[in-house]
Formats: sequence, structure tokens, C-alpha cells
Amino acid sequence: MVRAPAAPACPSCKSADLERLLSGFSFSVRSGGLSPAARRAVQKQQTAQRRDQAAFQQEIEKKHLDDD
Repeated sequence: MVRAPAAPACPSCKSADLERLLSGFSFSVRSGGLSPAARRAVQKQQTAQRRDQAAFQQEIEKKHLDDD
């Protein structure tokens, strides 16, 4: 038997009115195939993506809380 996935809900208010966030491109910098300069560039890009993702998440959460 295959069940339909349960719709996600906000843990605080149980609302199902959610926005889907897109994940960034995941790339491991632990591989030995990258030069030190390329590894630093990838790490810098990933740090910026995480910062942008966190800011976007905070904006979404603030909007969600303001709607209540």
C-alpha cells in the first residue's frame, strides 16, 4: 500500500500555508581533487549561499509570524 505524503505544517501554528525553499548546489570541498585556491573559492561561495539562505529563511519566518 502506498500512502500519500502528509502535508507539512508550521510547528508553531500548524498552518499548512508554507513556501518551499530551494536548496543550494551541494559540493563537497573535502575531495583531494581541488587546488587550494579552488577549494577556498568554493568555500567562499558556500558561505555566501548559507548566509543568503539563512536571511531568506528569516524573512519567510518573519512574514509568516506577521500574518498571524
